Amino acid sequence: MVISAAHRALDRVGGFALGQPAERARARLAAAWAAWRPAILTALLTVAVFRVVTLLLATAVAYHGATWGLLLHHPVDALLQPWWQFDATWWASIAQNGYGVISHGPYSDGAFAPAYPMAMRGAMWLLHIGPLAAGFVVSTLCLLVAVAAVYRLIEQDDGHGAARTGALLLLAWPTALFLAAPYSESMSLALVALTLLAARRERWLWAGVLAALAMLSKYVLGLLIVALVVDHLVRQRRRGERPRLGAVAAIAAPGGVALAGVLLFMRSRFGDPLFFLAAEGRAWGHRLATPWQLAANAKRELVDLAQLGGLAQLRAFFMDDVTILGLAALAAYMLLRRRKHTAEVGLVALIAATFLCMSGPDSVSRYALAVAPIFVVLGAALHRRPRYRIGILGCSAAVMVLQLVTYAGHGWAG
Repeated sequence: MVISAAHRALDRVGGFALGQPAERARARLAAAWAAWRPAILTALLTVAVFRVVTLLLATAVAYHGATWGLLLHHPVDALLQPWWQFDATWWASIAQNGYGVISHGPYSDGAFAPAYPMAMRGAMWLLHIGPLAAGFVVSTLCLLVAVAAVYRLIEQDDGHGAARTGALLLLAWPTALFLAAPYSESMSLALVALTLLAARRERWLWAGVLAALAMLSKYVLGLLIVALVVDHLVRQRRRGERPRLGAVAAIAAPGGVALAGVLLFMRSRFGDPLFFLAAEGRAWGHRLATPWQLAANAKRELVDLAQLGGLAQLRAFFMDDVTILGLAALAAYMLLRRRKHTAEVGLVALIAATFLCMSGPDSVSRYALAVAPIFVVLGAALHRRPRYRIGILGCSAAVMVLQLVTYAGHGWAG
């Protein structure tokens, strides 16, 4: 009897030891699915519609009356080829051939960050597809993650209704066409949103790793690491505690390692560890300058492009200037409202300050797509004003369609 009781006790202990981790894992998965389910379903539905509409519209613009015949006989080429221009060709070249292969005048592939072409190369190897198709696969997957993560950021503070509005605003944004294109914007946005989610839960190592990857997708997002450190310091001060060196190291170390890798690679490939900064400055004028340089640039663009008749370029440059001023206004609004998420306030303020002090603001309306707090704050604000919601979303979507038509017609859209 004693022996059988001992066996039963051992069976219970063994079953508990073996079953408890599995039960905990199932419980965590169930809880995670319950929390993320609305965000994932919303992302799947909205991104599917967004992807189909943008592909068909770009194809219709690029091929005019021959669209449906091309779609029937060469569907993949017809859908993807209109996007094969501007930065998409640079990303594809880097994914196929690496850095240091292409340069045109002041332009060089060294100005482009490595994370997106590395992901493209991985998709090419895994799926046995070309670089353009790989870019679409990577961008679409990243956009799904981005919409779901932005949804979660809004939903945690303002509920599901505001989160749905924010998701729609994101996909109707005037420069959202670059989320549909094989560009790095969708990856950058996804990484920034995931970083901010990790920061809200004080998962500092995850936040640091994701911020480092965001920096490798777009160099200006190195400012996100600074915002995270400030966030930690503010949290500790509110608690009356000292900063934790371990948390600061977890935030900064991955970014430091990533930056060191970039500097060493640039030194070995181009002979200058800061070549990527010099290349951006030469090609797009992205150098530090005084804030009033923005007004001088706007005046020059208005005069020169009006004389040349470059209405598409003028519209894109106007959007760049409005983006910079809008980011500055949003940063001031978030500071005055004392938004509790310091990393998000800090990111907007740092990006706005950087853009204000940039000698050439070209393409910043596209770069701003990665600043996830824009959609978090404006999506919630728009949801609280239902009488303006449809009008603002409609106007924003109309501008986005106009920019998409410009891009598909080989015009400059940002």
